[in-house]
Amino acid sequence: MAQTYTTKKLPGVPVVYATLHSDYVMERDVAESTRTAIALLDRETSPVFYIVDLTALNLDLTDIMRGSNAASGSDTSVYRHPMVREVLFVSDEEIVALSAAGLDSNAFGHVKAHTFPTREAALDYVHSVA
Repeated sequence: MAQTYTTKKLPGVPVVYATLHSDYVMERDVAESTRTAIALLDRETSPVFYIVDLTALNLDLTDIMRGSNAASGSDTSVYRHPMVREVLFVSDEEIVALSAAGLDSNAFGHVKAHTFPTREAALDYVHSVA
């Protein structure tokens, strides 16, 4: 099976960028994609922005909860990794923005997260605060 996501360190900016492709299935793929991101973050020497591009997906509430729980559910979660400065989501769906706001709660360990409608907007934010 072809890989359903791409995760890479972007050159020249403090960003690990994960793109979830249209064939990504949260229930099936979230554990592997999280492990891949953690492996990249483990190599960093200073905190970076972890950007998750969801624009190719049609998410429902079950997907959002499954992804949020998997990515933030333990002390070794990708969202609370010591090399993650902030989590940025790329999506124009309101459910993603609401989910990102909800990550800053006791249930999810007060993850600092923002949502942007485009990759360019997310990277503009990184450049403005980095």
